[in-house]
Amino acid sequence: MKKKERQKKLAELMTTYEITRQEDFVTYLAKEGISVTQATISRDIKELHLIKVPGSKQGYRYSLPKVVKPKEAMLKLKKILGTSLINSDRKEAFVALKTQPGTAFALRSLLEEVFSGELFTLLADDNHLLLIANTIEDAKKIQEQLNLWIS
Repeated sequence: MKKKERQKKLAELMTTYEITRQEDFVTYLAKEGISVTQATISRDIKELHLIKVPGSKQGYRYSLPKVVKPKEAMLKLKKILGTSLINSDRKEAFVALKTQPGTAFALRSLLEEVFSGELFTLLADDNHLLLIANTIEDAKKIQEQLNLWIS
């Protein structure tokens, strides 16, 4: 199965089932005769920018990020930063953010949208983000803007 087809199938599975773990994707795909490793699913999750949202029962489930317009992205980013950012720090062209657990992935897409011109790339885990700016000046601009939004 090609990557695009598999990723489309993952999106279908998320609308049918409450997927809480990467292994759930592997299991449901196997039931449909599709053999895939957890590592492949992990890469797909990153490429699709999947986020975890509160589940209907308990815990969190995977979801596709909501597509938002640039102005909406900025407003949403300000709101989430205000409630989830613990601290930020900058060194050279790097800006490191520490957030409440479970919020970094949601922030990732919004930060990429809002700072697309200034970012080289962005790395995220459950509660940390590392923004790598194109230049030191871009990193300063990003941190200054973030500080304005959370003050």
